[in-house]
Amino acid sequence: MPMIRILLFIALLLGAAPVQALEITFRPDAEVETVAVTLGDIADFGDDSELAGALASKPVGQAGQPGQDVILDSGAIIRQLTTTLDLPADTVWSGAALVRVHRSGITIGPEKLQQIVDEYLAAHSDDLPAADIRYIVDNTPIPFILPAGDLKWEVIPSDPGILGSSRFVIIFRVDGKVRKNMSLTGRFEAMAPVAVASADVPRGSLIESRHLVMESRDITKFRKPCLDPAQLEGRIALRSIRAGSVIELSMVQAPPLVRKGEVVKIVLNRGGIFLSTLGVARNDGAKDELIKVENISSNKILQCRVSAAGLVEVAL
Repeated sequence: MPMIRILLFIALLLGAAPVQALEITFRPDAEVETVAVTLGDIADFGDDSELAGALASKPVGQAGQPGQDVILDSGAIIRQLTTTLDLPADTVWSGAALVRVHRSGITIGPEKLQQIVDEYLAAHSDDLPAADIRYIVDNTPIPFILPAGDLKWEVIPSDPGILGSSRFVIIFRVDGKVRKNMSLTGRFEAMAPVAVASADVPRGSLIESRHLVMESRDITKFRKPCLDPAQLEGRIALRSIRAGSVIELSMVQAPPLVRKGEVVKIVLNRGGIFLSTLGVARNDGAKDELIKVENISSNKILQCRVSAAGLVEVAL
């Protein structure tokens, strides 16, 4: 009987699974997104025990700036952890003596910056003329790296009208925090069909459709180019326009509906009161223009707005 007990005890000893020591292996290379580097970022663990999970969360160093590398000494990390933590004596450390830690980030280069501006222009297309518009950057920016995270940006043109902008400010935010503020300088090109003189147009001439042809030009080079020929037809040329020249809206005016010295009808229509009399125009006037008119009855000079041919309304 005692012999059986001894044999059973020996059998239990031989069959029992030995407790294995925790193995921690340093990797030669690691990549992180944040400044803080933990043991779990740079080492592998032999099991997924609670001890391994706790050790993996321990900070062991700091990474560099986004896109940069730092070298961590495995031996120094082991000494730090074994002296500050109550670790099992049989913990097994192995792997690389030095660990290269690369901090990842978001690279922003010239192509991305051009894409950001193009997207901004597309989003504000309703505020821009109907043209093939592109922004040409003067100096190619040097690529830079932002921290990893939720990236957003804000674009601010130097001119609220956008097309007159010579510079764009771009503010980059990562996880809601401003990380980069930069300027892009350049110029716009906006190609669109504009009215061009098909023949010489003398000063004072009435512009007709035969005087016009639509050609694609960069409208940023003109102050008031005409994109619709109907805006020019029936107007008077204020200056001589050579064939092949872009006709700007400032070069023409509407023909006068009232001529200087012409007798016109003056009306006053305010608050249910309607009065009319005759007067003599002291200026030529196109529709909606203000001119001076002398009241024939009183000889008083009135400021009137041209309403139609031979008809003006007192401007109060």
